[in-house]
Amino acid sequence: MSVDSDHALRCSPCLAACVLAACAVLAAGCDRQEPEAQPTVAETRVGAARPEPEPPLKYSLVDTFASGMKGLKGIAVDAEGRVCLAGEEGIRVLSAEGEELSAWRTSAPARCVAAGFGGDLYVGLRTRVERYDGAGNLLAAWGKEGKGRGEFSVITGIAVSGPDVFVADAGNRCIHRFGLTGDFIDEIGKRDAEAGTLGLVCPSASLGCRVDAEGILHVGNPGLQRVERYAPDGELLGFWGEAGIEPKMFSGCCNPINIELMPGGRTVTAEKDIPRVKVYDGGGKMLAFIGPEFFSSGAPGLDVAVDSDERIYVVDPVDGKVRVFAAQD
Repeated sequence: MSVDSDHALRCSPCLAACVLAACAVLAAGCDRQEPEAQPTVAETRVGAARPEPEPPLKYSLVDTFASGMKGLKGIAVDAEGRVCLAGEEGIRVLSAEGEELSAWRTSAPARCVAAGFGGDLYVGLRTRVERYDGAGNLLAAWGKEGKGRGEFSVITGIAVSGPDVFVADAGNRCIHRFGLTGDFIDEIGKRDAEAGTLGLVCPSASLGCRVDAEGILHVGNPGLQRVERYAPDGELLGFWGEAGIEPKMFSGCCNPINIELMPGGRTVTAEKDIPRVKVYDGGGKMLAFIGPEFFSSGAPGLDVAVDSDERIYVVDPVDGKVRVFAAQD
C-alpha cells in the first residue's frame, strides 16, 4: 500500500525532514488536546495510495434531528429503540423519531452512556460512573480519581454485558471491569513491558469499547490504529486494522475513537479530524464507508450506536445533531 519508507527517505533528505516535522506537529497537537494522555508518534508511511474497490454495502442518510443538548458527546440505543444521549447537562432520552421521553441532570458533564438490562443507563462522567433507571433515578455511583487499579483519569466509553460494566479510561490507558454496582474486578489492556505488549495507546482522550454476545471485549486502540479483541480475563485474542489515509485505513494519530458492534461479527468505527464512519467484517475487511461530507468539518469526535434494524446513529458534537444511516437494498 506504500513504498518502502527507508528507501524514500534515503532518496530525498528534504522529504525526510518534512516527515519528521509533520510527526512533531502531530504529536504536539495531540498533547494539547489531552494532557493526561501522552502522545506517541506513529510510523509515517510515504507513498501514493492505490485505488480501492467499492465497498459492497451502501448506506444512505435517512434522518437527521437536533439533540437539544449542549456539549453533545455520547449515544446509546436501548433494547426498546430509545435513543439515549449524553452531554454537558446530563442525559436526554428520545424516541426513535427524536421526541423527548425524559431528561435529567448528572452530577457532572456526561461523556458517554451505555444501556443495560431492564432499561438502566450507565453514564460515564470524567472520573465517575452513575447508574440510573429509565426515569432518571440514581441507583448506584462509583469512582475515584487516580492512577491505581479501578481508579479513573479520563472516562471515554462504557459497555455493559451481563453482570459486568467495562469502563474505557483513556487517561489510564486501560479498560476497567466492574460489577453492576461498582465492585472492581480487573483491568484490561495495560502495557506490559515484561511481556512485550504495547497495551492501549491513547495519544488523546479517545478510547471506546463494546462487548459481543459471546462476552468478547472489542476495543478501538487509537494509537495503534486498530481494533483489538480481548477475552474476559484480559487475554489479547487478536486484532485488525492499519494506519493510513485510504478509506479502509485509520487516519491521524488516534483512530478509531469509538466503535459499535452489529450482528454477524461486524464492527462500526468512528474517526475524528477527518470525520468518517465505516463498517467492517470480523476480519477487518471494510464493507461500508460513510464519508466526511455528512459531518461537520474537523469534528473532534463522533460516537455511534446501532438499533435493532441495524440503522447506524451518529452524534456530531459540532452541530449537536444526530444523523441516522440505513443500508440500501
